[in-house]
Amino acid sequence: MKKTLLVLLVAAAVTTGCIHGDDGAAGQTVDFVPDGVDAVVQFDMGVFEDPTTEDLGNALIDMEREQQGEMYDGPESYEEIWQEIEDETELDPRGLQEATAFGGIPDDPMVEADDEWGVVVSTTWSEEQVIEEIEDEASVEEGTYNGHPFLTVTPDAEFEDVYYVAVLGDGLYVLGDEASVQDSVDVAAGDAEPLSGELREEIDRIAEGYVNFAFQVPDDAVPEGEEPAMEFDMGAFDEVGVVSGSYYTEGDSLGTSFNLRTGDDASAEELEEGIDGLLAFAGTMAQEEEFDEALDAIQVTRDGSTVEIRYETTVDDLVETLEALDDMGPAAPGPQPGVDEDFGEEEFDDDFGEDFDDFEEEFEDLE
Repeated sequence: MKKTLLVLLVAAAVTTGCIHGDDGAAGQTVDFVPDGVDAVVQFDMGVFEDPTTEDLGNALIDMEREQQGEMYDGPESYEEIWQEIEDETELDPRGLQEATAFGGIPDDPMVEADDEWGVVVSTTWSEEQVIEEIEDEASVEEGTYNGHPFLTVTPDAEFEDVYYVAVLGDGLYVLGDEASVQDSVDVAAGDAEPLSGELREEIDRIAEGYVNFAFQVPDDAVPEGEEPAMEFDMGAFDEVGVVSGSYYTEGDSLGTSFNLRTGDDASAEELEEGIDGLLAFAGTMAQEEEFDEALDAIQVTRDGSTVEIRYETTVDDLVETLEALDDMGPAAPGPQPGVDEDFGEEEFDDDFGEDFDDFEEEFEDLE
């Protein structure tokens, strides 16, 4: 069950990479996420039927096949991915309607991992089907917790950890570590509070895509102890408390949004200016027209204490941009072919209040 669900979720989120847009609040699975978690990622499995996502999946497969040539041994089409998954399990992948993953974030994600994790899933699968699927790859000890069926699962694979599954309702399940699953059951039983505060506010506010996410930024996300390069930019990022975003499609277009929530309007204004400056500097180094056009498509806006970065494009344009990025070599400083020659060092200084030469030196210090 754990393997099946994770394969489905990763395939839906990573292989497709882009998502559909529908108005409305977040779905029911988030209602069973316990309060106090650091990160939430919500998946709408309508992505299976989204034609733009299918076009993107096929385009990326074609791109990978062309790059690898005779070495390529991956799927021949987007549909084949789901067929392979379906062939490996008795569960119909399209029976997975929605999922919300949640967990903690360690203070230093680069050094340590967090063992707290859970996934609430809404499905058309019966309890009997789920248990049979689990038993194909693990031993199961059945019990109850707070009035709900509670399974302890020991995978047959030698190095896989024990995990836990609980039945929250008809077609509604939670799997994860013991404490996270129990916390979710307590929410379902009315004995614990569901997700609230800034993370829930963000998930509800951005509920527009097949994938929506929100997470708390660790206090030490921006290292201290030395003077950062591009000080105005890094200092502004240090004020970001919550990051959220969505992946969506609309007609034949697809898009990504990222929202950076700071503590006050002044911090958000400084952050917006810093991001604009970075994009402008990247534009001066663009070697390919497709890359320059992609930069132009990035929209940076501010609403109070939140800065939004949004990028919308078509499948064809995205593939052209990815191919251009793949072809790009190290860029020499200064304007490159495909860049607006009217936007030079003087315009940079006027627009962003930062001397171009100083900015360039600070940027090179990061490399």
